[in-house]
Amino acid sequence: MSADVEPHTNGAEPVTTAPQPVANGSLQAPRDLPVGGQAVLEGVMMRGVSTWAVAVRKPTEEELTGGELDPTLGAHGEIEIHTEPLESVTRRHRALRLPLIRGVVALGESLKIGFKALGISANAQLPDDDEGKKQEIGGGTWAGTIVFAMLFAIGLFFLLPAGLTNIFKDDIPNSFTFLVIEKLIRISIFLAYIWLIS
Repeated sequence: MSADVEPHTNGAEPVTTAPQPVANGSLQAPRDLPVGGQAVLEGVMMRGVSTWAVAVRKPTEEELTGGELDPTLGAHGEIEIHTEPLESVTRRHRALRLPLIRGVVALGESLKIGFKALGISANAQLPDDDEGKKQEIGGGTWAGTIVFAMLFAIGLFFLLPAGLTNIFKDDIPNSFTFLVIEKLIRISIFLAYIWLIS
């Protein structure tokens, strides 16, 4: 089975992704390609050299209307695929290729793609409105969600452990013990958080 998909290159060097036969009859890619991804709602986002894509399972009518689902059938629904070219700003601006700056830019681009992929997957789960148009979560809602999530994380993993330790600061003999207790509280909160969401 061979599937040669022409990637979006946007002026970059084309990438050959088709496997090539080797001496023992198996197939081998011509070179290793950096590929990454993340889980999204009801799907997955994959990022390659020149393209990123999101594949999301759309809900069925029964799921949208709250109808009875047959648990023996498993997940049904169409798969929606959204593909976009990957255009790094570091290719256009030479100064952004410097080692430290390049890392910060790469992190920012990864976060941007990740949030966009989450938005695509979240919007795919929404039903159409009364006029048959696809509903979408607005930019203000996304911004509010991100701000809330960041404040929640800072409060839960930084301020709460420091505050709890600060209550007993008069009973703690030295700063080293203070830090150890704070870190143990932080680790305990983190483990409890992981246990609760799993």
